[in-house]
This record gives sequence, C-alpha cells and structure tokens, in this order.
Amino acid sequence: MKRPTTLLILAAVSTAAVGLAVVMGLLGPLTTSDVARPPCEQLPSGSEVAAALDQHTDLTDRIEAAGGGVHVTSTTPCSDLPDRAIVTVIYRTNAERTRVDHILTTEDGFGVPVELVRDFG
Repeated sequence: MKRPTTLLILAAVSTAAVGLAVVMGLLGPLTTSDVARPPCEQLPSGSEVAAALDQHTDLTDRIEAAGGGVHVTSTTPCSDLPDRAIVTVIYRTNAERTRVDHILTTEDGFGVPVELVRDFG
C-alpha cells in the first residue's frame, strides 16, 4: 500500500510543478518589471537625468501627489555602467500605479526613460 500512496503524491507534486511553470511562463517572474527598460548602454547619463528632474519639478510634484507611497527619484540600475541613470517612480498600490500611468501617458514626460517599481515594503 505504500507504493500507490507514493505514486499519488509524486503525481500531485509533478502536476503542481507543471501548473506553476505554465503560470510563471504566462505571467513572467514575480519580481521583474512589467515595463521594458532600454539597454544600459542606451540610458542617459546621471547628469542628464538630474537635469530632467530639475526641469520638470511640476511633473514630479503631480506624480508624487498620486499617493502616499509614490516617490520620484534618479537611480543607476546598471552596476557595470554607474554613470547611466533612469528616472524611477516608486509606488506601493495598484491604485497608485494606475494614477501614475495616467499622468505619464497624458503629460509630455521627463524626456528621459522612466521606470515604475513597486515597493512591497
């Protein structure tokens, strides 16, 4: 009787693993951004991003007003190219993400790439 139980457990685990693989294939890894970032070599310099943020303080203010968990900053996402930067918008909730998306798609933008990152903390 021990063998049929083992086979049943093995089949259940295999089915669950295949199901998880299918879901992850459809949805992608849970920790990656859903917005494509340009390759590191194509990102602007840190000074260009800082200048863009300085020139668009009104846009930064509107984005940060989208919610208490929203913050706009400049980050250097490429460890091998620390002089390359991107505008990063950190948000906490789906509602904040929706409001930020609306602002970014209806405004002229910063003139440099923007990446949205969810803060799960």
